[in-house]
Amino acid sequence: MFISEKSQNIISSFSADGVFTYISPTVRTLLGYTPEEVIGKPAVAFNHPDDNKKLLESRSSVRIDQDTVRFTGRVRHKNGGYRWYETTVEFIRDRSGEIMQKKRMLRHPFFYVGSSASYRE
Repeated sequence: MFISEKSQNIISSFSADGVFTYISPTVRTLLGYTPEEVIGKPAVAFNHPDDNKKLLESRSSVRIDQDTVRFTGRVRHKNGGYRWYETTVEFIRDRSGEIMQKKRMLRHPFFYVGSSASYRE
């Protein structure tokens, strides 16, 4: 059994262009999706629209010597509501410095914003 299967966090990896290649089974408990519903989809599809600009800014600020970025943002639950997560992204680079892969950990939500009935954007 992998650590990611029992973690209270969501652990995932992405291709260089931001498409999920792996997501831990805890995504079902914390966000309502099965891993199969997420893998192969772009990560930005699950972010709150207002947070995508902030995420793009954090990506463009990554320098060759900065391989870890931390930010807080909202992620869409399957029920339509959003949950706040602290996210840490680690960039895996090839020898020339190009980003090949991204590993991400979403820390358990520290508070919940809305539900399918009360909060949709």
